[in-house]
Amino acid sequence: MTVTGRVVRAPFGFGAFVLEADDGARYALAGGAPELLEDGRRAAVRGELASDLAGVGMTGDPVLRVEGYTLLDDQ
Repeated sequence: MTVTGRVVRAPFGFGAFVLEADDGARYALAGGAPELLEDGRRAAVRGELASDLAGVGMTGDPVLRVEGYTLLDDQ
């Protein structure tokens, strides 16, 4: 699946990152390079829902295992 949205740093734990999708859904991100994991970064993230993982940040959002991404801004 590919989800487009904005990466935000969740204020929980050690700073988990969540993708706030354009359609309003939220996904805890598992994986991704440092250039993706920046607060405010817009991206199209490709991955799969990981039912075998729990988010480190305890956000309660489904976990999206990052397989690839395209940055949509030039932050």
